[in-house]
Amino acid sequence: FPVTIAKFRGIDFFKAITRRIWSIKHAEQISKIIMRSRKEFIRIGTMGDPCHNWDYTLDICRWIVRSEKPIVVITKHWIPMTDEQMKRLGEYNVYLNTSISPLDTEEQRMYRLEQYNLYEKYGPSILRIVSCVKDCEL
Repeated sequence: FPVTIAKFRGIDFFKAITRRIWSIKHAEQISKIIMRSRKEFIRIGTMGDPCHNWDYTLDICRWIVRSEKPIVVITKHWIPMTDEQMKRLGEYNVYLNTSISPLDTEEQRMYRLEQYNLYEKYGPSILRIVSCVKDCEL
């Protein structure tokens, strides 16, 4: 429940913030963590949606792909990717998980299904169904 964790940490869940790499030392620390991790893949979009800065997400994927671990990007496509951005993600063989939810409007679900289908021509596209308690408070 990202919104609960964000609220606990005093973060405004509804405001997009790009987590930047601050320095070469910071990048090296992250690289070491990725290389030592026993996880079989790298996941982007755990505590926020990478769609709020697709160009930066692509830069990070270009950097992470050197770890030779598969990259999974999770998004609700609030901001659509361009064809060129989809092509670049596909070149890195990124698994694009498109999240849909029964709480989405019909229009949102149709749009996300369209994005899911569009990415299939560039790389592995996965439809991710998000479920939650209907009367949860935000």
